Amino acid sequence: MDKIISQFLDSIHIDYAENVSLAKKTWIHRGPIVPYYIQPSNVDELRLVVGFLCNNKKDFKVIGHTSNLYFKDTFHTDAIITTRKMTVFSEKEGKLICDAGVNVSQLSKYCVERGIMGFEGLVGLPGTVAAAVVNNSSCFKCSIYELLTDVDVILYESNGTCSFRTLKREELGFSHRSTAIKRRELNAIVLQVRLKMNTTTNIEELKQKAQHNIDLRTKTQEGKANNLGSVYTSRKSKPLGIFDLGILKLPFVLALRVADHFLRYNESYKLKRYSYLLKLFGYNDVTPYVSPKNINCFIWKDNGADCAFVRYDTFMHECFECGEMEIEICK
Repeated sequence: MDKIISQFLDSIHIDYAENVSLAKKTWIHRGPIVPYYIQPSNVDELRLVVGFLCNNKKDFKVIGHTSNLYFKDTFHTDAIITTRKMTVFSEKEGKLICDAGVNVSQLSKYCVERGIMGFEGLVGLPGTVAAAVVNNSSCFKCSIYELLTDVDVILYESNGTCSFRTLKREELGFSHRSTAIKRRELNAIVLQVRLKMNTTTNIEELKQKAQHNIDLRTKTQEGKANNLGSVYTSRKSKPLGIFDLGILKLPFVLALRVADHFLRYNESYKLKRYSYLLKLFGYNDVTPYVSPKNINCFIWKDNGADCAFVRYDTFMHECFECGEMEIEICK
C-alpha cells in the first residue's frame, strides 16, 4: 500500500477507501481488489487528485457508473477514481453545465419535463454524461454529439505532466460510437460538460416521444442489470453457406432460411432465432448468457459468464461482421 496517496487525500479531506473490491462497486460485479477507491465530490477535487497522481507517476483509472466497463480479475492499478458523487448540473446562459458524474438518464428526464429538446431519446441511457461524451453515445435519433458545445478536460502525459483545457466539440474527433479520447489519441479526463438547451412549447409531445422511446427500449433491449448494453458498435450477418457448417447440418440451415423468409415479422420467432443460431453454430452452452431480445447483448448472470463471454465473442465473429467492441475490457 502506497501511503503517499492516503496522506495526500487525508490532507485535502477527499473521501476514499483502501483495498476495495471492484466486484462490489461495478455494474456487472466484476473486478479485483484495488489499493485505493477515491471519490471526489466536485470538479476541483477531481483536478487535485488527478494532478497529484500524474505528478507522482501513479497509475489510475477514472470511472463513472461502469455501465460499459468489464473489469477482469487481472486488472491492476494504483487507484480508481469514481465520479459517482459529481452529480451537480445547472442552467447558465442557455447551456446545461454538467459535472462529469451526472447521470444521463436523470438529466434527460429533467430536460424532457422542461421542454428541452434532444434528450427524449436518451431517457433510458445508463451511465454518466462524461462517459456519453467519450463514447459518442446516441439513442433513438438523439446524440450527445448534437447536444455538445464544449468540455473541460485534464490532458495528461506519461511523463507525469498534466494540463487543464476546454475543448470544442470539433476537437474531440467524433466518429461512430467513438472519440479521440476513447481511441487514446487524446489522453484526457472529462471534468465538466456543456450542452445546448433548445426548447419547445409543446412539452406534452416531447413527453410522448420520450415514453415511446422507453417502451421501444424495453421491447428491444435488456434491462440495466447484469449487462453492458450493446457489445459491438455494429453487426451484419455473414452469408450462411450451406456447407460451411457441415453436411449433417444442411437440413437445419435450409430450415432456418425458410423460417427467416416466412417468419421474419413474427415476434415469437425472432426471440427464438438467436438460440437456434447459437445451437446451429455449436454454441448452445452460451445461449443462457445471450439476451433473447438482442444477440448483441451479453448477460453476466453467474460465475460462468466470464468463460462464456470468450466463446460468445468467437461466435459473434463467426456469424457476423462485427464493428468495434463497444464495451471496454480492462485487463
